[in-house]
Amino acid sequence: MQFSRELDYLQRILYASSKVITEHLPKGQPYAEVSKVISVNILHFDLGKGDDYIYHGTTRFIGLHNQRELELSAEQKNLYAVQKIADLYPEYYLIELRNFNDVANNTLDEWVYFLKNEEIDEKFTAKGLNEAKETLDVLKMNPQERLAYERHQEDLHYQASMYQSTYVLGQLEGEEKGMQKGMEKGMVIGEELGLKKGVLQTARKMKQANINVTDIAEMTGLIIEEIDLL
Repeated sequence: MQFSRELDYLQRILYASSKVITEHLPKGQPYAEVSKVISVNILHFDLGKGDDYIYHGTTRFIGLHNQRELELSAEQKNLYAVQKIADLYPEYYLIELRNFNDVANNTLDEWVYFLKNEEIDEKFTAKGLNEAKETLDVLKMNPQERLAYERHQEDLHYQASMYQSTYVLGQLEGEEKGMQKGMEKGMVIGEELGLKKGVLQTARKMKQANINVTDIAEMTGLIIEEIDLL
């Protein structure tokens, strides 16, 4: 966002885009990894001579003799995952707020209206506008108001943390204890079944050794009907 007039602003955005490109290309990487840059410039002054309020600039290569535009080959489209050369180069958007007539015909105009007037019409539907307005409202606060706002936000964070630390964690701990209790009960049942199985095996061997059924019942604790089934 630029408030004061700057005659060489066009060169400035070119420099900024070039710097972003060079800084984000790791050493030793191919030029195919050059970052795509989209430069959005919100201007409170007239840049150059024109009566529109949004200008879009791209890079195109036009034949000097046949005036046809140079296109990417099939291999390049596949390698770069784009359809035209302009998609590889920086794009520039110049939004001249002074030329906007405050009539919002689409969601982009709604954003321009907000940027120019710092307010939102209740009929606006552009995505993200309400969040942007909240941020702007905070930036426009005086130091005392912002301090009170930040303390309020901290209090909300604290309340959320307390809720998580008490109710949510308590619920999780309760579930964990329930699972632990179930596992312990299962282990006890498993041990009992294991002991029962061992007693039955012992009784079976005693029966095979022709030991009296009454004696087997006394030594194993089994009832005679259980021993008869072995």
